[in-house]
Amino acid sequence: QDRVKGWFLDIAQSLRDNQHAGFVVLMIAISQIEGIEQFKLGRRTEFSESSTYIKKALKKILDPNLQYQNNTLYEDALDTIIRDVRHGLFHDGITRKKIFINASVAYPLIITQGREEILINPHYFYDNVKAYFEEYISQLLNPNNTELRENFEKRWDETQS
Repeated sequence: QDRVKGWFLDIAQSLRDNQHAGFVVLMIAISQIEGIEQFKLGRRTEFSESSTYIKKALKKILDPNLQYQNNTLYEDALDTIIRDVRHGLFHDGITRKKIFINASVAYPLIITQGREEILINPHYFYDNVKAYFEEYISQLLNPNNTELRENFEKRWDETQS
């Protein structure tokens, strides 16, 4: 908790007032998703399954009530976010062509039908990722969540060897 918050989430929070920091805030937020899933799972995700776990988490992060689950447009948008945001930011250094960041939109993301664009408010996206992380920490601190705690320990041990 202290490392993720101190090294990443608190840094993203401190950048919120910088009008040019949207890509960095988005990059910090999206970089945390797979790590959280790995600790929940208790192991490192394989390259071939990475996108599956990120998509599963994105559904919970962006649509906690899963009301858009099985909506083709939404499912396609999540795939685009993985490909054009996550992979774009980490492999190309910028989001790819269908992604536009805009700190003035009222939601973490807006899917524009017809134009096939996705508008992302990096600050709201960050807020949702942070809330997802905090919920995970809350569950992890509950001693009754033995499997979750064991999985954390397994993944932690992997990172230390």
